[in-house]
Amino acid sequence: MMNRKMRIVIVAPCMLAVMAVVSTAWATDSGDIANLFYDTATGNVRVSAKEAAGAKITSFQFENAAGTFIPGNYVGPTGGTFGGFFKNVTTKVIADSDFTFVGFSGNHNFGNIFPAGMDLAQLDAYLKTAVYTGALGTGQKDIDLLLLPGVPDANGDEVVDAADYIILKQNFGMPSGATWSQGNFSDGLDGVGTVDWDDLQILMAEFGTRSVGGVPAVPEPGSVMLLMFGAAALLRRRRAA
Repeated sequence: MMNRKMRIVIVAPCMLAVMAVVSTAWATDSGDIANLFYDTATGNVRVSAKEAAGAKITSFQFENAAGTFIPGNYVGPTGGTFGGFFKNVTTKVIADSDFTFVGFSGNHNFGNIFPAGMDLAQLDAYLKTAVYTGALGTGQKDIDLLLLPGVPDANGDEVVDAADYIILKQNFGMPSGATWSQGNFSDGLDGVGTVDWDDLQILMAEFGTRSVGGVPAVPEPGSVMLLMFGAAALLRRRRAA
């Protein structure tokens, strides 16, 4: 295994700007390194470019020795040369590069490409390589590893449903200081305690999931329709802002 200096921090629901740390090597999240967010319940991987140089990622490479990535779940970034000749997606390697150097910004959801059930120490040991490049000329960096705290169950009733969406909708646009119970499920993703599009995407992805054991619930048809129309309305608000 490569001797990587991997920054490992955990994203707790009540956190705002400062993140709790489970690695003695690093006191806080670096603030200038891109973040990989891992959902231990599903194996989902999201990468945030917001702290990368130029606030974008132009190439990335993840490797594991066991050969247990799940290529069929991979959803890669698009644009430039992403998805073309330089794409390499196997059970051992997930990598791609954009040689137009536009890259991707914001947060990208790669899908449930890692095995589920790992804690931070296991995730660090599992990834033989986890690197990225930001803006042109800034060099390759080790990515920060973070855990998402769980499914977006705002009201604590152990299922992600219409009640959680209503809470998020009531607080949508809250500019700072929002907590987990107010719909801020992406504190580590945006770092400013807002309730915004990132949070809605997380809720939509987990809608119908139980927070205990991750066992899927069966959403009521009315709840699904509420989510669909409500999400469309919030999207219109976002575009109009």
